[in-house]
Amino acid sequence: MDLLTIALYGAFAAFWVFVLHRGYPANLIVVVAIYRTLIRYALRGGAPLLPNWTLGLELTQAVLRGVGDRFGDGATRPHYALKLRDVSARVGDLVGGFACRSHGTEIAPVVINGLEHLWLRAQQTSGAKASTARPKSPVNGTAAASGAPRRFVVLYYHGGGYALNCPRFYVGYCNSLRAVIVKELERTYQVETPQVDFFLANYRKAPEHKFPAAAQDAAAIYKYLINDQGLSPRQIVLAGDSCGGALALSALLRVRQSQPGLLPLAAALHCPKTSMAKGASDGAATPHCILSPLLGEAFRTAYLKTPDDPASWQDASPLHCNLRDLPPVFVQTATCDYLHAESLDIVAKVRADGITNWELDVHADMPHTFALLPAFVLPYAEVGIAATGQFVARQFASTLSSRAKYLKHKRASQSAAA
Repeated sequence: MDLLTIALYGAFAAFWVFVLHRGYPANLIVVVAIYRTLIRYALRGGAPLLPNWTLGLELTQAVLRGVGDRFGDGATRPHYALKLRDVSARVGDLVGGFACRSHGTEIAPVVINGLEHLWLRAQQTSGAKASTARPKSPVNGTAAASGAPRRFVVLYYHGGGYALNCPRFYVGYCNSLRAVIVKELERTYQVETPQVDFFLANYRKAPEHKFPAAAQDAAAIYKYLINDQGLSPRQIVLAGDSCGGALALSALLRVRQSQPGLLPLAAALHCPKTSMAKGASDGAATPHCILSPLLGEAFRTAYLKTPDDPASWQDASPLHCNLRDLPPVFVQTATCDYLHAESLDIVAKVRADGITNWELDVHADMPHTFALLPAFVLPYAEVGIAATGQFVARQFASTLSSRAKYLKHKRASQSAAA
């Protein structure tokens, strides 16, 4: 990174403070964090703070952690939470619009129980109309065997501490993850023209709606895909980041309790929140994390009615639940994440219980939800996306009929012989 780039970042900081956001109390923290980071970067001679870090990530971490450490306890106040949700929607529309054009996809909003959810799917050709209605074709894998498109759905629960963000903010990330899944199905498993759709779920937010509102919504929207969209559980993989990962686990636990025969194919969790115990994670041990411990505690107390009563946590704290008899679960975590210890703890728990269908994917020197960062900020994010996409594609491929598997191996043998 040359001096011109450093100067441009510094100029942007000044523009942000003195032009765009005059009067906001976080301004001083933002500008100090940016200039301090730039000075440290220059003194290091442009060397990265940690392996695979960029200046963009270092600046992002410094600003978000600085603001979170100072004002994190106010983010869940209703007035600010509503503002931040609106900002996330606007940013999501901008970034997601570029991502959809780049990946040849489109979004289709659907309102269920007063909340906006999003379908993300391949853009339809002229004259063709995408359908999310009950499919007329079989859902047991015979479509793939006959060569017809096989539909797979990733049900994605977004993060934001149960209080912030919205599905639109995650359109960019889900586009990238979808592209990896499609590529893996086509190249590794020889699935012809796979139809991979994402359903970006919404849920009632804290502090207006305490637990179990979000968990109830998470389970209900999964059942919507089964009952209203005519999907088979083996066509669906749950996914989520941070508290969205916790909601994916909540959905699994609730479906297991009410209708165990309807459990989905698998779940993929990115930096999940797994424990509601105060101080379950050590913020002091993760100074390079984007997430502030003060902000994390604000999320916890905003979501729970009785945060100091473990008996009331139930599936809001999956680490303290019975996790047997669930489908395969992929847990992706990062060593600089404030929640890293929680991921290690839940995987250690299931292994101690003799559960063998959970996978742990650890990424060194990465912060919370690193895979969600744009590639221009953190190129390494693509490594995390690739690992998750490969897991999801492998789960989808496992549902192919015997005929489809035979055709896959036949093509592979023919390619090897050629």
